[in-house]
Amino acid sequence: MRTPISHCNLGSALSEKGRKQDALEHLRKGVALEPKFADGQNNLGAALARAGALDESIGHMQTAVEMYPQSVEYRYNFGRVLAAKGRFADAAAQFEQAASLTGMREPAILDMLAAMYAGTGRYQEAVTTARKALDLASPQGNAELAASLRSSLARYESLARR
Repeated sequence: MRTPISHCNLGSALSEKGRKQDALEHLRKGVALEPKFADGQNNLGAALARAGALDESIGHMQTAVEMYPQSVEYRYNFGRVLAAKGRFADAAAQFEQAASLTGMREPAILDMLAAMYAGTGRYQEAVTTARKALDLASPQGNAELAASLRSSLARYESLARR
């Protein structure tokens, strides 16, 4: 008999291999056996999001964040799903928390936060946040993110001038 953790681990591995339905089956079993397993809730939420079931995903992501609010990963994942649903203000709140938990030192999180600020019309905050992300991405050697940030920054600056 599998434990909740083994179901969730197997589900996560299957999800990474693109076996969405098998992954969901094991993740659902794991969460059903142990609903208070935050990693299981987060991983099920992520798998559901990849399968396009965003509304169902949100519930699991929210549960994971409520169980472990200090998790950068959970907040980042929750923010991404909220953003995919067009809930930019709610997503921004999750990315703000994730950024705060990292000491504002993770450029990918700051990039998402800047995008959410822009999506809610907070263009000057988007500019400031994107600049901070770019300042971090370049020295880390993350050329792809830095290039994307330069493009986004130009767009945010243009919007801020209007």
